[in-house]
Amino acid sequence: MRAVDHRLALGGCLAAAVLLSSCDRGRAITAPPAPDADVAGITDLAVAIPAASWASVVEGEEGGALYRLMVPTSWNGDLVVLAHGYVDPLAPIALPDADFGPFADSVGRRGFAVAYSSYAENGWAVKDGAQRTHALTEIFTERFAAPRRVFLAGISLGGLIALDLAERFPTQYAGIYSFCGATGGATLRFRYMMDVRALFDVFYRKPDPDDPAKTIPVLPGDATHVDRTGLDLETGIRQVARDAMLANDAGATIITQITRTPVPFLAGNRTQMINSIADQLFRHAREIDEIMARGHDASAIDNTGVTYTGPGIDQATLAFVNANVQRFGSTKFAAHEAALYYDPDGSLQIPLVSLRSARDFALPAPLNDDSYFAKLTQDQRDRLVTVRVVNTAGHCNAVIRDIVSEFDTLVTKVNALGSGG
Repeated sequence: MRAVDHRLALGGCLAAAVLLSSCDRGRAITAPPAPDADVAGITDLAVAIPAASWASVVEGEEGGALYRLMVPTSWNGDLVVLAHGYVDPLAPIALPDADFGPFADSVGRRGFAVAYSSYAENGWAVKDGAQRTHALTEIFTERFAAPRRVFLAGISLGGLIALDLAERFPTQYAGIYSFCGATGGATLRFRYMMDVRALFDVFYRKPDPDDPAKTIPVLPGDATHVDRTGLDLETGIRQVARDAMLANDAGATIITQITRTPVPFLAGNRTQMINSIADQLFRHAREIDEIMARGHDASAIDNTGVTYTGPGIDQATLAFVNANVQRFGSTKFAAHEAALYYDPDGSLQIPLVSLRSARDFALPAPLNDDSYFAKLTQDQRDRLVTVRVVNTAGHCNAVIRDIVSEFDTLVTKVNALGSGG
């Protein structure tokens, strides 16, 4: 293990600092949105986020993962452990600074120490991410001192990783903060992306160059495989999908009406509907082969016996969908792997605060927060859970002010319940 003590003020702030999901790393919107605007990407206030005053910043490596530990000048004794979101499997291992810079500075100014790391692998790395995130408290303790309380905070996939740790180690953490978290678990996440792609291929096709009498999907690959060799996901997936739906949105409309694909968009907003489906297809193409590989090149999802239905869709259209949709079977190993890494079971014992966009293109609420909260008892929901929904569209779309405010809500809730200390 290597460690470097910088003993400097870690900024991570631009003139108008922004907190970014690793799903959208490199794309920042720094101008303030109109109230309740439907925009994509995490936004910030039009003012700079001042850096916290860090007494010590330590970087190191453990088991192939990079980590950073930060202790503020006036430490209150508590530690916030952060879990980052999904990172493209083709990207190099790196510290997720873009995910956490302004948030870390904000909680640091409140007196909290902060620890976060990359994972030793990218992609759907729930198992490895949980191990690396859980180890941060021990690494921090060895380098500094045992924290009084440890708060978990996760973004996107990191929200599921934090929930995994909270359910398995409730006595070691004081509370959990999920920002646009994949709280519904792996199985529903995989099912949604594969269903969207399979249904899209029913309606959006082109002549087969080898046999003009036949058709093939307009997108490369299919629901279970996309060859990324030489493929630009923006131009080859997202833009192609958008163009096809803009030319004829009838198929897109039907996809949104299928019960298994609750596409999030503002009712009547055609552009948002198209962008929501195209965004999911982008994510599917980025992730599907890596996910299949984790199941030993097999699917965790089985739709062979599924009848796709939806209110308001006529029977002839439903018959056409069910006759033409791609069918894929699962294996016990792949299904078990998805459930193990990770489908939450509802054994929540510590406070949970969730902040999410009303129309999250990546993680629709019915298959995430709503699904998870349905596993909880009424007592768990009443005592432990607080949900804040911001009226925006896009994945992880909230201003830093709201992001930090809901962390404060978690701290207040933990203090009121007297947990974690």
